[in-house]
Amino acid sequence: MQSYSTLGEVYYNQGDYEKAISYWLKEIEYSPNDIFTYFMIADAYTRMKNYEKAANILNKLLEIDNNNIIAMYELSQIYREMGKTKEADMVEKEILNAKPIDPNGIEIWAKIKMKYNNYDEIVEVIEPMIDNTIDSLHLKALLVVPYIKLGKIEEARKYYEELKQNDFWYLFGKKEIFDKYLTKKEKELCGIFKFSFRYNIR
Repeated sequence: MQSYSTLGEVYYNQGDYEKAISYWLKEIEYSPNDIFTYFMIADAYTRMKNYEKAANILNKLLEIDNNNIIAMYELSQIYREMGKTKEADMVEKEILNAKPIDPNGIEIWAKIKMKYNNYDEIVEVIEPMIDNTIDSLHLKALLVVPYIKLGKIEEARKYYEELKQNDFWYLFGKKEIFDKYLTKKEKELCGIFKFSFRYNIR
């Protein structure tokens, strides 16, 4: 029901999360497959620090859409906030076995794969999705780390340079990934230097 959705947004923007949740819960009674509403409810509960209910609503979403990688990731983060490390790790393992479909899901999936050093699987899934359009740049960014780890330095350097030339700010947004998963030597091999970021920002 659009009216419930709108009222929920109004109260959410006012910081009245309980009221927002009440309307959104009514909305999913009528439209149980409205995926976005589940995320909004979970976010509102999280802002109230009611992590138990946030986890419950995401689990309810996963009953409807069991391959929703974004929901899995959000749930794992909430479990960590609750101190439920075992449950968080279990959800991350589910992400490892999931099949990424949408762009946001693919990025989260790839990050979790990197965390567990499954670099060959990232390449196996993402390489066939690459084409020569500008739209493939975000996928190429996700291949830089796996290529370096697998010794494919020239391929990594090629994609890094392409990203630097065509979409530097998107590449800059991935700096955290490079810093987290690559050593100083590995970054040097690919031409990833700290000064290059500072130089391009000027």
